[in-house]
Amino acid sequence: MWTWIFSDAPQSATTTVVQDAVAPLHTGRAVAAADGIGEAQADATATSDCIPAAEASSLAAAAAASPSEGVTAATIPWVMKTSEMTMWNLAYNGVKSVQVWDASSKKYVDEDVLDFTASELDIQSMVTYSIQNGQTVYNNAGSGTTTKLTDPHLMVLSLTADLYGLIGQTYTPDNPPPLPVGLTVPLIPVIFTNVTSVNAYLGTDGITVPGFNGFASAGVASPQ
Repeated sequence: MWTWIFSDAPQSATTTVVQDAVAPLHTGRAVAAADGIGEAQADATATSDCIPAAEASSLAAAAAASPSEGVTAATIPWVMKTSEMTMWNLAYNGVKSVQVWDASSKKYVDEDVLDFTASELDIQSMVTYSIQNGQTVYNNAGSGTTTKLTDPHLMVLSLTADLYGLIGQTYTPDNPPPLPVGLTVPLIPVIFTNVTSVNAYLGTDGITVPGFNGFASAGVASPQ
């Protein structure tokens, strides 16, 4: 299981990030650091930009079991942008409560998220970033490529997109999608275009990221 979590909490772990990777990336659950400046690296020693792999390992099951588990999902919300995102066998699992690290108070606080799972997720020309120490840290796929995830588990703070390229939607915990909780959308893929998703957590059993590129840029991107 591969887990994408950005953090500035005072913790550490071992990470695996592979350029042009075809997953599974690791025999256990890996945590991708948010300090991806320069080239991607494999089996690197993580800095405080990660949460422990063991903690990430129990996140998906605990969060799915109850909205009051108080699990730690992420410590820096991170943004994903794409021209098109296709989700196969999409299931909306409701609003869940997870914990995020509040840098100003130096403690974890509760945060509501929307919980989604799918059998496959395809992301066109994926761009992801988080804001750290007044700069924007990117971990992107190559332009014109398709990032593929197997059995993804996605927790979002907000999702703004056009459903099937036609209907503008903004989903938040206060404005959830009009789907029955736990129902899987069968056969027909759910397609979003012009996607901006602010995320707390992304886990997957397998991932392919063509042209993986991590770097930092001065200034703060919008949305943060």
